[in-house]
Amino acid sequence: MFELEDYITIIKSVLAFILIFYAAYMGGSLAVLCQYLRTQIIYDEQWRKLSEFPITHHACHVIRYFYTTSLVIGLCFLPVFAYVIFNFGLAAFFLLFFTAILGIVSAVCTYIVGLFNQVYLIMIAVEIFKGMRNQDEQLTSQILHTRHLEKKKNMRNFYICLLVRDFIIVPISYLLDLDQISRSTPFSISTAVTMLTSTSIFLSVPLAVITYLIKNSENRTTKNELQNMIFAQAVVSSVAVMIVLAIFLVLFFFGWFSVFFLSFAIQSTGFIVPLNIMITTVVHCKSINQRNFTAVVNLGRVQPLVVPIENLRNLQYANSSNV
Repeated sequence: MFELEDYITIIKSVLAFILIFYAAYMGGSLAVLCQYLRTQIIYDEQWRKLSEFPITHHACHVIRYFYTTSLVIGLCFLPVFAYVIFNFGLAAFFLLFFTAILGIVSAVCTYIVGLFNQVYLIMIAVEIFKGMRNQDEQLTSQILHTRHLEKKKNMRNFYICLLVRDFIIVPISYLLDLDQISRSTPFSISTAVTMLTSTSIFLSVPLAVITYLIKNSENRTTKNELQNMIFAQAVVSSVAVMIVLAIFLVLFFFGWFSVFFLSFAIQSTGFIVPLNIMITTVVHCKSINQRNFTAVVNLGRVQPLVVPIENLRNLQYANSSNV
């Protein structure tokens, strides 16, 4: 039989593993962050001429301020949590109390990043559903400015909708769940609301990618640089969601299926959205630099002019006859 100390040891081991994983994630994110911000500065003026610029620019703004703040505070919390896990006592309690203010700031930044993840996925899903046709070269500056304002307005409206969901619709659904529990009804209203208003956002991206690939399987449209980058990010997010669905499909055959945990697992893929944005941006821009460098090198290689000997002889004969 397991004793209480054995359970405590298991819990400490699990928490230590989570801390190590989270530390590796935050360290990797901060390492990629510097290259990502440098890339955004270099390509900012070039990308302003594309209609998808407000989406990627907003992503850069959120990552630079809110995501970075949550990462830095999280790294500061890691030693505190490690001390609390392995040396819990009165000193650890006061240590947690004094770090509560930083915890509130981190929670607010994390919530904003979570909202951004969903808005960003909605925006790229909408762009992919539209077909991602490159018409920016044919747009005038006024039309391009109008499209930028339209995308900013759409993002603002999506944020408002998500705030209404989190602070009005979801609390009401939990209150209705209490009434369902009193009636012993197995149906959960909050789970249905979460599936419709949250999980559907993460499923919209793979659906958009699949729809785009089916429509453009024969006629491939040329995309601009931001469209290529956004599509690559959508593919990575789709792969993450597909892996979760495949795992839960296997669990379904073993009888371990749960709608609540499926919804939670799909939404947890949003955890990689900022890292996905940074890595794909850095990799895509490196490929652009490599293509530009290759083009410059190829232009610099001037092939020598090869003239057949017969032509030279004919030219010499013509010159002698003219004399």
